[in-house]
Formats: sequence, C-alpha cells, structure tokens
Amino acid sequence: MSIDDDDGFEDDDLLESGSGAPASHTPRLAKFFKFMAQKGASDLHVKASRPPLLRMGGQLRPLDMASFTPEQADGYIREILTD
Repeated sequence: MSIDDDDGFEDDDLLESGSGAPASHTPRLAKFFKFMAQKGASDLHVKASRPPLLRMGGQLRPLDMASFTPEQADGYIREILTD
C-alpha cells in the first residue's frame, strides 16, 4: 500500500541533498510530521535506501516518493538530535 500524491503530500523540497539543517532551522521532518497529523499516522520510519514509512491503522505504509540516500536519512535525523 502506498499514499499517493492525491493525499496532498508533496516531496519536491523534502529530498534536498546535504546533511545539515536548513538555514531556517526548521527540521525537514516537520513537513512529514504535519502530513502525519493530517492523515492520523502514529509513526514515521526513516531508513536509507527506501521510501519513508508511516504507521497508519497499525500497518506500515510507504510514502509514494523516492528512497532516501544514506546521506539524506542521516541529515534528516541529525536535524532533530541534540549533542
């Protein structure tokens, strides 16, 4: 099962390269979290070499978007971790 573009999720600016936080200091994962809230998803699974997964209704469902590269997955997670 996947969530397609008709559900309002746009990934154009989510898959930018680099591993640091954007200049605005708003984590890029925040867009995923907002989408999750709209869809009633409880969990977000981020792993390199696969699209992000959302837990919805107890089932993991992939987002209909490109897989994260290892650098992207690392960058997204590092934006929300503290030292």
